Amino acid sequence: MRVEEIRSILSENPHQAFSIHLTNGRSVLAQALDYVFFPPRSQTIVVAVRDGGVAIIDCATVSEIRPHSRAKKSSRPSPA
Repeated sequence: MRVEEIRSILSENPHQAFSIHLTNGRSVLAQALDYVFFPPRSQTIVVAVRDGGVAIIDCATVSEIRPHSRAKKSSRPSPA
C-alpha cells in the first residue's frame, strides 16, 4: 500500500484500534492514529506498540488494515 492510502484509512476512525496486516503474515496492533507516525517523504510508518517499543513498517509490505475488535466476554451463565 502507499503511505497516502494508509493515512486515509487510519484517518477515517482516528480513535479506533486497528491491526496492520503484512504480506509475511505478521500483524501489528496500533491503539489509535495517535500511535502512528508518518515520517516525511518516507515509505515507512512507525507504530508505537503496547510493550513500549516501536514497529517500523515498510508500506509496500502492508496487505490490509482492519479495525481491531476487542475480545468479547463469554455469554455463558456463571455457575450457581
